[in-house]
Amino acid sequence: MGTTSSNEEKTIAAVKNSGFNLHKVSEEMRSSEKVVLAAVQNHGHSLKYASEEMRSNENVVMAAVKQNGFSLVHASEEMKSNENIVMAAVQLNGRSLMHASEEMKSNENVVMTAVQQNGRSLEYASEEMKSNENVVMAAVQENENSLKYASEKMKTKVNAVIMEFECDAKVAALALVQSRIVQLSAKYVSEDGRGEPGIVVTCTNLGGDVVANVILKPDCNSHDLRQRISEMLVVPHPVLRLLLPSGEQLGGHTQKPLRELFMMT
Repeated sequence: MGTTSSNEEKTIAAVKNSGFNLHKVSEEMRSSEKVVLAAVQNHGHSLKYASEEMRSNENVVMAAVKQNGFSLVHASEEMKSNENIVMAAVQLNGRSLMHASEEMKSNENVVMTAVQQNGRSLEYASEEMKSNENVVMAAVQENENSLKYASEKMKTKVNAVIMEFECDAKVAALALVQSRIVQLSAKYVSEDGRGEPGIVVTCTNLGGDVVANVILKPDCNSHDLRQRISEMLVVPHPVLRLLLPSGEQLGGHTQKPLRELFMMT
């Protein structure tokens, strides 16, 4: 950036006091990297008064968005397509995604960072990202009201889980992208630990490892079973994909007795 003239020094002192003083200085000073950098470090939105050259200067724009993510609005089109710049902006305020280029609004890393900071920033993502299960799940986890900005396809999927399991949007979105498959098998046992006959349901993962054994009374139903497995594995019950020995998936509304469910005589 070279040496600093006395005029620059005075101007730097002025913009350090208030970045918005930049609009009062000469065109020459608005093109000085030292001056503009001092201004945007005081207030990012003072980038608005910088020269076109400075609004395309990566060092200056980076300092501006790190001070205020929304100052991205004043950056050049080139900077609005710069992943490092946009990432810094959305890390500070996810909704600054509204000022990013269309390319950045389709960048999964950028959009994911934005929605994790503020779920409602999903509103400004591309249609492709609004249909991305991981992105929508992250947005809903941060703010469940952000579901309204998802694609119709994603809203239908999430709402179907909500209806089936009577859960909230956060759990439903989680169930779509982090479901846990559990295979079930059952047999009678002489007692359930309280001196009564019972049914033991063995739960295994896809690798065949036993993850839980659940003992229930014979008159219990599939809802009781799902609830117990959920408690033992410490996961919300909509996340569980329970597979019966027949290969059929146990639905959330199923209320069959265990004997019938496992076709036990």
